[in-house]
Amino acid sequence: MLRALKGPGTTGTFGAPVDFGLPLVQSIEKAGIQTLQAFSQEPALGIAAEAAARVGNAPGFCVD
Repeated sequence: MLRALKGPGTTGTFGAPVDFGLPLVQSIEKAGIQTLQAFSQEPALGIAAEAAARVGNAPGFCVD
């Protein structure tokens, strides 16, 4: 999955770094693949990823 994030076309990684998703978020940040945009509410993740996809014409990635 981390290799897929490095590939062309992804616009960003959006997440709510808590509980079970925290190790994945830390791996993404440690690998320097993409900058993580952190949000405190889950609905905001979907909205941000969709907006980035529409603007960048490429998929966004949500981590929750």
